[in-house]
Amino acid sequence: MKTKSLLVTLLALSSTLQAAESDTTVHHEISRLTHLLSDLTSVSSYAEKIALLDELSEVHTYFAEASPLRTFLAGLSQDCEYTIKATFAINQGPRLFDVPANVVDPVPYFRRLLDELLVIDDFFKDIGGIVGYQCLVLSILAKTDEPHEEVTFKPPPGIDLSKEDTLEVRHAILEGIRSQKHMAEFYPVGGAADRLQLKDGQTGKGLPAACLIFQGKQLLEGMVHDLQAREYLYYKLFDEQILTPLALMTSKVNRNDDHIQEICVKNQWFGRPRDSFKFFTQPSVPVFTEAGNWCLKKPLKLQLRPGGHGVIWKLAEEKGIFDWLHSLGKKKALVRQINNPMAAVDYGLMAFLGVGHEKNRAFGFASCERRVNAHEGMVVLKEKKTAEGKVMAVTNVEYCDFEKNGIKDKPRDETSAFSNFPSNTNILFVDLEAVQEAVQMLPFPGLLVNFRMGNHYLPTEGIKKEPIARLETTMQNIADAFAIPVQEGTPEDLPTYVTFNERRKTISTTKRKTVSD
Repeated sequence: MKTKSLLVTLLALSSTLQAAESDTTVHHEISRLTHLLSDLTSVSSYAEKIALLDELSEVHTYFAEASPLRTFLAGLSQDCEYTIKATFAINQGPRLFDVPANVVDPVPYFRRLLDELLVIDDFFKDIGGIVGYQCLVLSILAKTDEPHEEVTFKPPPGIDLSKEDTLEVRHAILEGIRSQKHMAEFYPVGGAADRLQLKDGQTGKGLPAACLIFQGKQLLEGMVHDLQAREYLYYKLFDEQILTPLALMTSKVNRNDDHIQEICVKNQWFGRPRDSFKFFTQPSVPVFTEAGNWCLKKPLKLQLRPGGHGVIWKLAEEKGIFDWLHSLGKKKALVRQINNPMAAVDYGLMAFLGVGHEKNRAFGFASCERRVNAHEGMVVLKEKKTAEGKVMAVTNVEYCDFEKNGIKDKPRDETSAFSNFPSNTNILFVDLEAVQEAVQMLPFPGLLVNFRMGNHYLPTEGIKKEPIARLETTMQNIADAFAIPVQEGTPEDLPTYVTFNERRKTISTTKRKTVSD
């Protein structure tokens, strides 16, 4: 996995550099880092990698002179030395490790910063760690608004679930209930929920979206109760008690992981065995400016945010979640985002799952009409020209990437408030083996950057407000790995599928604080 994905990334970076026509300074840096990345991957030991970094003027110029950081470096292991010097190799180190005059002993700050950097370097090791991460960030920032690939987007074909009384829908409902014994569920609950502005009433500190009260229950509690209702329905129909394992992806932002586990403990694990829950924590990634410079929250403290729910598949592989589910005999899984409590209303969810089981699909999207200008992604049939020919896939395009992909967010006709493309609701059906294989090829699906105004600290200016962003991934774009050649079939032959249902029964995302709050 690692060698293949790294080589693919290197080739993509080189292609991006050749195609782009904007800031030559950025392109020079991409070229420099791409060559460095190639050199680093040609050696295996940290000693060899450090020797390569020491040859760089960005590194040896700084460490040639005495400094607190050079003294700190002398007592570190080689992996720690490499990680610190990598930040200098990408021209971020002098700012990150700048010691203010009022800091008498910087060592504790160095250790904390190093711990954060080690996590980043390890998580992105498939693309070359910190150096590869920065190379990837710059390559995305350097792209022009117009896509360089020859890509077309069409509305995807799908199955209408809005009419319950049809034979096809009734059969799908029954199949969804019958197959519940083979299911697991993934809950990505680690998002920062910045726009929601949910606060602890006593401490004033931020809370994760899972803590929001809806119909007298916290959102996480409601999702587990939805699951238990389906399990009970299975029991009543088939006289067999089943237990669906739950995999929850949390984060460290706003004590997210602690809050999620506290909800489970408070509810006595919802009457379920403790070992039917698995928690895994998504790493946070550096926030950066439009120039690609990493942001500080304060002196010697990186500004980090969760890197999007697309890391769920890579983490599930690395943390043994897939192996755990296979050991329990589970074949498929439902993925539900925490901020969509209406998704289990009525029969729609069961019918959606039933279609996936009946057709033995690798991946599925539960979709509905999408309002024009809504901050929602859209499900599309994507056709892309490659060196081997044209391929197609049902996938997702996030709203912040519409312009870059040449998609105009227009109504399907003059009288409609709805888009020509359906909404991505983050309700997904996955075949565990298929996705486990897909992540070998696509460890970071749906890479995107979405700038928003924010504050960060600069050693020379103090707090500065400007557009900042982080590199995000999207879990639904693992579907890109299931593309097939256009000449080998029709969209109906894809291993993916889409269902359509009424919007009010499919999506009701909780993203923003209301005026009454």
